[in-house]
Amino acid sequence: MLTNFAFTSNQLLLGIVALGLILFGMVFLFKLYYKKQADTNLSKKHANDKRKTFTKRNKYPEVDVFALSPTFFRLGLIAALLLTLGAFNWTQYAEVIEEQELVFSIDEDIEIDAPRTAEPPPPPPPPPPPVI
Repeated sequence: MLTNFAFTSNQLLLGIVALGLILFGMVFLFKLYYKKQADTNLSKKHANDKRKTFTKRNKYPEVDVFALSPTFFRLGLIAALLLTLGAFNWTQYAEVIEEQELVFSIDEDIEIDAPRTAEPPPPPPPPPPPVI
């Protein structure tokens, strides 16, 4: 059973701003994490590795930024789905007009007798067809 969610424009705008802040926060936190990993002097740590660095995608597996690529892809798909769902369920309510403000109360019934105007005479009948 599908439920109809209704969002006002303020709620939708607030949700988009919150989603953007969350995404920027995640990017900032992952940037700090990878910078901290890079500062641990990885070249000395992997100096005795026997593997060739050109066969791998990254030189150091600790700072592999592509390791979380599927996770970010799924988060992006979820964000796009939520944005689409919010756009389809965005509701704009019409302004409610009170009927009491528009109705004027008249105490007396006013009757107007309009005089009958003269009607124009009917047009003359068409001439009879000629006899051959």
